[in-house]
Amino acid sequence: MSDTTTEEKKTIITTGTCMCGAVKITITGEPIITLVCHCEDCRKFTGSINMATLWPATCVKIEGETKVHERKQGTISLRTFCPKCGGPVVNDHSQSHLKAYDFPAGVLDIKEDDGSLKTNWFKPAMHVYYKESIWNIKDGLPKFLGLPQAFLPEGQTEEKVPEDQW
Repeated sequence: MSDTTTEEKKTIITTGTCMCGAVKITITGEPIITLVCHCEDCRKFTGSINMATLWPATCVKIEGETKVHERKQGTISLRTFCPKCGGPVVNDHSQSHLKAYDFPAGVLDIKEDDGSLKTNWFKPAMHVYYKESIWNIKDGLPKFLGLPQAFLPEGQTEEKVPEDQW
């Protein structure tokens, strides 16, 4: 008779808040992707290039009062912020083909097992909207003029920026 062990999969819970803490974020599971977005909308929303963390909409819970700012009519991005402190909360793509929420990395509190804040956790997989970049970054990651094919609605195509042009 052999011993068998059942490996329990640990449920990952990620939390975060706006600057004042009035808006609370709870996310269950893993992000779809982490990436750097260089689009003008993200720069205006976050005050910098967006260290984006994209999560399935079904895994996200947002508590507290928020306000939505739709910078461009018809966009798939609804920028949500805290009305008390004005801090960004989420770039809401939940009603688009993406069915996801994009949290700027700075609003999330990624913790170690001992509860301390984890450092150096943001590891982007790519850069998007590099055609709007305000800073040329040579990090070896793929750079897309807009969004990569996997994130586009069916029928649209996108090109990668050739490495010699970064």
